Amino acid sequence: MADLDVGAPARGTADLGDDFLPKPWPKFVGDWPRLTGRQEPENWHGFDGDESDGDLAAKIAFEYGIRCMPWQWWSLRKICSRLEPDEDGYRLWTHPDVCLIVPRQNGKTEIALIRILLGMFVLGESIIYSAQRWATAEDVYDRLIAIILGDEDLKSRLQPRKGLPYGYSKDKDRGVIELTNGAEIRIGLRGNDMGVGMTKLDLVIFDEAYKLTPAQKTGLTGAQLAAPNPQTIYLSTPPVYTAPKYANCGVLASYRRMGLKESPELFFAEWMAPRPQLTGDPERDRRALAEARDHPDAARLGNPSHGVIHRQRDMDRERRAANTPDEIELFDADYLGWGLYPPDDSEREKVIPIGKWRDMTETAPVYVGDRVIAVHRTIDRHTWAIAGGCRTASGKVHLEVGYLRRASLPQVAVFLAILIELWDPAAVIVDGRGPANVLVARMKDLGYDVFEANTPQMAKACGGFIDAALSEPAEITHAGQPILEAALEVVQKRELPMKDFVFNDAEAGVPQWTAVVLAHWGVLMFAEEQGESASPAASADVQDLDAFDVLEAAF
Repeated sequence: MADLDVGAPARGTADLGDDFLPKPWPKFVGDWPRLTGRQEPENWHGFDGDESDGDLAAKIAFEYGIRCMPWQWWSLRKICSRLEPDEDGYRLWTHPDVCLIVPRQNGKTEIALIRILLGMFVLGESIIYSAQRWATAEDVYDRLIAIILGDEDLKSRLQPRKGLPYGYSKDKDRGVIELTNGAEIRIGLRGNDMGVGMTKLDLVIFDEAYKLTPAQKTGLTGAQLAAPNPQTIYLSTPPVYTAPKYANCGVLASYRRMGLKESPELFFAEWMAPRPQLTGDPERDRRALAEARDHPDAARLGNPSHGVIHRQRDMDRERRAANTPDEIELFDADYLGWGLYPPDDSEREKVIPIGKWRDMTETAPVYVGDRVIAVHRTIDRHTWAIAGGCRTASGKVHLEVGYLRRASLPQVAVFLAILIELWDPAAVIVDGRGPANVLVARMKDLGYDVFEANTPQMAKACGGFIDAALSEPAEITHAGQPILEAALEVVQKRELPMKDFVFNDAEAGVPQWTAVVLAHWGVLMFAEEQGESASPAASADVQDLDAFDVLEAAF
């Protein structure tokens, strides 16, 4: 297959060209006979400098029982690279910013641990290590303490003080270690208060950086301004930005973009299996991705620790379990390094041009035939949207939002039941995999059927909506509601493995968008074209319907 290096060495040897990291490797790296993973990243960017501190870090780790794999050693050399002395004789970091993106189960946190050992015991740095999960942070703390307490020399460097009688402590989701050379490290869950009281912050490590908000980032990097030679390290597995877990991956995505654009003073490295270039032909792209995903060498090429930490058996088991589009996206990111990243705000285009959207406004449509109701809900399960659609005498489909508010499931069910009795719609539709699908059982108890659109149907609905909106003339009209224009400002396409898409409005807090998309699709699928029907109540842009009679809401 042209897109994969099928001529790479067979399993049993590390795929590492002599021009990348020449052998013989030093004693503190040694031989790794079971290592089969490709050591070189798929994408990387950095600058030349004196990398001897990276060797020193690896040697220190080796003394205390931690032996680097070649890719970890190479990363440490780049992270610890120094520039030539400045006018004051100070040797700054070549890369004050570092971003490493590695699939799961490869040992990226080991790099952080080794960098911390160098920073504390050699450089006397003030350090913060933060992670999204306490289990990750606690493991780093426990390993550091085990190394220190296991060596009398290191143990003697602990600095007891009032409130810290042993020179270290762990309480709830925070750990602290202080040394006699002035070094200090705080380890814990991500939070805006981790740097409180630290006047000089030399090193910040954001592990699990797929969930890092701008406020959390600036809260710590701002405290680095007083340090003479600060460094910030971002470590992460690849995100799938459309999944709720990765809603705050924008900072990581920004550093990845900078790395791909060869930004100054940044060391960036991304390990991933070779991914085919997409052509835009859905069927051709589907076959190419499937072939690359299931290639015998995919795991080895995407995971540098394959054969040692990362095992083929685990990979195969996870692959068999990934069947739905969402599961395949997560598998691709976790085990092949094929992340999905949000577009740059400066480069993002609206899914429909705002001028085109406004031109579709129709305030006095003449309705023809059956109506359809669609319901959607935000991912946090607080805000509901109900939209309606109906054909018009002009041959188009008119769409309006009639309900958009924070409400409970019983409240929405009552509103919907009254609306169904009032309209007798051809269909009531929800996203079968979305947070509004709880309505299906509730409405069935009340005697009403709700249609659940599956993922392929959702993709057809979204694609059909865009096609109808962008056709000349447009095949859609709407009431000009500001809540729909507001949704248009933020909604994005969420790409699926087959290169079709759905919208991310549930995550973005604007469920009204998919509600009208489903209403449009429902009219085309379920509504019969009949004679002229009575117009509904005048449209209103309603955020809180408490002041309105339920029978007069929009529509």
